[in-house]
Amino acid sequence: MTYEQAQRILDRATEGWEFSEFVILRALELTGDYEPNGSSGVEETLPQESIGGGQRRSLPLVANRD
Repeated sequence: MTYEQAQRILDRATEGWEFSEFVILRALELTGDYEPNGSSGVEETLPQESIGGGQRRSLPLVANRD
């Protein structure tokens, strides 16, 4: 995935398109908006939801693009 593709995916996600969690996280990582080993901007760790059974879920994406 290129930087431009990652931007397009994130733009589409904000428009309501659904992508897997992996794709969203990879796109955020490529654009510099996500650090896979943690981020200094997060003060609280949230538990990860387990839905099991191979089910997929969509993740809301909130971004401030200045």
